[in-house]
Amino acid sequence: GVAVQDSEQASRAFAADIAATYPLALGNETFTEAYRWIGLPTTFVIDGEGVVRKVHNGILDAADLEEMTADL
Repeated sequence: GVAVQDSEQASRAFAADIAATYPLALGNETFTEAYRWIGLPTTFVIDGEGVVRKVHNGILDAADLEEMTADL
């Protein structure tokens, strides 16, 4: 996950609260310029070469995520 609006401390606290098991990073201006997003949450599916393959704006569930990544 990438935090783009919260402080590092708040982001780490939230990740701990939800027991996040995925890597976390802090976004900056370079990130927001490179990955144009409309709102939060936004999910980017990035392949092993670093290419953005899919973008989903809004909440998604496990089935949505499986569908988005099935062809990778």
